[in-house]
Amino acid sequence: MYPVYSSQTHNDGCLGYINSYDFNCEQITWTTDGANAGTVFLRKGKYNCTNVCGTLQPINKENVLQFYLYCLQYINQFHKRPDTNGAKIMNNEMAEVYIPRPSNQEQLRITTFLNHETAKIDNLIEKQQQLIELLKEKRQAVISHAVTKGLNPDVPMKDSGVDWLGDIPCHWQTLPTKRFFRLVTDPAEMNNNYELLSVYSAIGVAPRKDLEPKGNKSSTTNGYWKVKQGDIIINKLLAWMGAIGLSIYDGVTSPAYDILRKIKNINPKFYHYLFRLELTQREFKRWSRGIMEMRLRLYFEELGRIIMPVPPKHEQDMIVEEIEKIEHRHFQLEKLASSQIELLQERRTALISAAVTGKIDLRNWTAPIPKAETPTEASA
Repeated sequence: MYPVYSSQTHNDGCLGYINSYDFNCEQITWTTDGANAGTVFLRKGKYNCTNVCGTLQPINKENVLQFYLYCLQYINQFHKRPDTNGAKIMNNEMAEVYIPRPSNQEQLRITTFLNHETAKIDNLIEKQQQLIELLKEKRQAVISHAVTKGLNPDVPMKDSGVDWLGDIPCHWQTLPTKRFFRLVTDPAEMNNNYELLSVYSAIGVAPRKDLEPKGNKSSTTNGYWKVKQGDIIINKLLAWMGAIGLSIYDGVTSPAYDILRKIKNINPKFYHYLFRLELTQREFKRWSRGIMEMRLRLYFEELGRIIMPVPPKHEQDMIVEEIEKIEHRHFQLEKLASSQIELLQERRTALISAAVTGKIDLRNWTAPIPKAETPTEASA
């Protein structure tokens, strides 16, 4: 099976695999459009490219192709043009890009230098990315324990009688969701000026204007469901993938979504955290209906029957307060790690720029010899 490379940038640009190939060579490919337009890759071996993936084959086989990869990593940013999808750099535009052409010996020296130096930077970036992932995993684990087991590690536990939930504190109740939330269908009046809200798997509920292109706004919100602060918004089609959350806004949202409003003395944010857990989403998926996975919908008729933990209200408040503190700490750490990544990426770009434009004198540079491990004496 042979890879198919497209204009995407995640997964090294690989769209999938097929049992035939169009290319058996070394060449540069680039992303032609979108937010990552101009991103370049060095391809080798047998593979395929889609018609939206640009390709560059060397005319002179003696040229060091990776040198030109580094050149384009820096230069392409100046040749992208704005587009409705983010940006574009098409074949005719790439053909007009001028790049430096030192001797083959210099190309090789610059490439060797950059391979060595960028590898160190990439290693540091990877460590920061791993830290961010670990923080997210830890945050998820802490929230999961807090909303299903409470904050007191010494509290007596009991079997909840619910397979997906397991043991819960003895003083907690378990109730069907419909016992503390009701479905709200309150259509907005004609020619309203309410804030249009949407729900996202990654972040929960937010105003659509803050996160989506202007062209993606609804032309009218007449008849959309009215939302109040404290309501839970659920995307029925994507609830099992995390598209559910608490609204801190008054506004309106699509009739394709369900609006839940509390009918019991509870803290809705406690259920925001509970509903957005992977543990809970697996249960949502089990109760969803549809002829195929991507058509699964979680209707309130089913959601209302799912048994949920119900701690006393004051304990819900304490759990929410503790989770907010944890989120703040993790956010600060993630922000610091992201800032470090940004600085490292800027350093990487500046280094490539200086090297491929001859601003660093590499005539006497030689690759450091890897340090050999010093053997240690075996203890008696």
